[in-house]
Amino acid sequence: MEDMCRLARTDALTGLWNRGYFMELARRELARSRRMERPLSLLMVDADHFKNVNDTYGHDAGDTALRVLAEILETTFREVDVVARFGGEEFVVLLPDTPRREACRAAQRLLETVRAKPIRCCDNVFSMTVSLGVTTGEGGAESMDSLLKLADIALYAAKKNGRDRLEVFRGEHRC
Repeated sequence: MEDMCRLARTDALTGLWNRGYFMELARRELARSRRMERPLSLLMVDADHFKNVNDTYGHDAGDTALRVLAEILETTFREVDVVARFGGEEFVVLLPDTPRREACRAAQRLLETVRAKPIRCCDNVFSMTVSLGVTTGEGGAESMDSLLKLADIALYAAKKNGRDRLEVFRGEHRC
């Protein structure tokens, strides 16, 4: 029964939490954030030009790249952070008790780590980059859906502005 629960909550390819379980954990953290009036940051992460990886090196290499990215995410963030595969080549990271400035530092660390990590598969070595959208709920006022939407808007701004970068939703606030 325990194995079945674990399988229902994890992504089969990466071993990270899946979207459904992420939403469950995120709603709990959001409620805690509201109750304690603490900041809650959210990062949305997307592998840049991922279709090119699959087209150039094959789907096995794409799967390897996603597993490597998952490992980087797990080792870059704290144990209390919630890391999940959200779908395709998109990942989310929920950072409890984390103000915007700290979330930006963590996001920058992730960018640098992904850039520096070679991916080896099927006699090929390649690298990849990610684009990141960052948002922070101060005092727990936002819903999880609104935090996801704001992080997604910031993510698409990062992609539009050249990829391999992070953008923050909140007007003039920059990292």
